[in-house]
Amino acid sequence: MVCKRLAGDERGVSTVVGYVLGLVIASLLVSGLFVAGGNVLADQQTAAATTGFEVAGERVATGYADADRLVEAAGSSASPTVEVAVPLRSRIAGGGYTVRVTGSAGGDPPYTATIHLENTDGSATYTTRVVTHTPVSDASVAGGPVVIRYDDGSGELQLERGAIG
Repeated sequence: MVCKRLAGDERGVSTVVGYVLGLVIASLLVSGLFVAGGNVLADQQTAAATTGFEVAGERVATGYADADRLVEAAGSSASPTVEVAVPLRSRIAGGGYTVRVTGSAGGDPPYTATIHLENTDGSATYTTRVVTHTPVSDASVAGGPVVIRYDDGSGELQLERGAIG
């Protein structure tokens, strides 16, 4: 008789099934939060990198404009020594980046140079332009402090990694 009473009792099965279903639902919710949180974090990092690149790009453009004004103020009769330091961070949003400058080829002034910043994985970029009366040579340097120098021999503004000294 004991076997018939236990055979019809389903309370033990429903408790285990309910517990397992509860664990599955909780696991799905938690994993969904991790996935959503990971995407938000990636978006925030890209936004921080873009903002950092905007600041760095404008600093480089301002450095070129300052160097150009100094060369023009010296006049064509002198062979000026112009060096403009641009303090940039070595890392933006936790990663390295590259500063690439493409000068305008030949022609008459004004010249338009394109300044392009990109992080190492290519997920964030920033591009700006600067107009100068002095030609700008093409350059690509790793992110960090840079110097814009006037080369009297070539008559161009050049971008180099480092400091004045």
